Amino acid sequence: MRGSLRYAARRLGLAIPTAAAVVTLAFALIHLAPGDPVVALAGDGGDAAYYAETRARFGLDRPIPTQFASYVGRLIRGDLGTSYLQGRPVRSLIAERVPATLLLTGTALVLSTLIGIVAAAYAASRRNRPGDVLVNTLSVLAVATPTFCVRTSRGRAKCRLRGCIPISNPSPAPKTLSSSSKAKSG
Repeated sequence: MRGSLRYAARRLGLAIPTAAAVVTLAFALIHLAPGDPVVALAGDGGDAAYYAETRARFGLDRPIPTQFASYVGRLIRGDLGTSYLQGRPVRSLIAERVPATLLLTGTALVLSTLIGIVAAAYAASRRNRPGDVLVNTLSVLAVATPTFCVRTSRGRAKCRLRGCIPISNPSPAPKTLSSSSKAKSG
């Protein structure tokens, strides 16, 4: 028991520097991104006064260390800022999507657990036989395959089955001027 508490305390102690590194990296990446964030927000057509007002509104006219301290302070208080696109607090936008996220995550957890239990029982009942090898091979492939490959393949299969998008047999390219003139002369 004592070793478990020491391990938990050590892991908790590592969480603080890890969170600090993530926050610092996120802040740095935002500021190192190419382009002017004010132009991205306000558009190209503004004048200097409009850009200055936008910089002041978002605190971008302050020194970088001051911006970072403000950023960390707001994060600690749970203030995630305001969405530039919707003009609403980000915290409320996240909160309204939590129920759907929990439903999706819970359903995936229950289904994957049930499938895993059934597959493991099947493999255990056929130890060192083709059924066991098949289940083990499929489970290793499922874990090793990146999710973007699975999603892309699943999307292509759905489209192919439904015939909604011609993904494997695109329409022929339009004739060019030179090919149509050759056809007339030939």
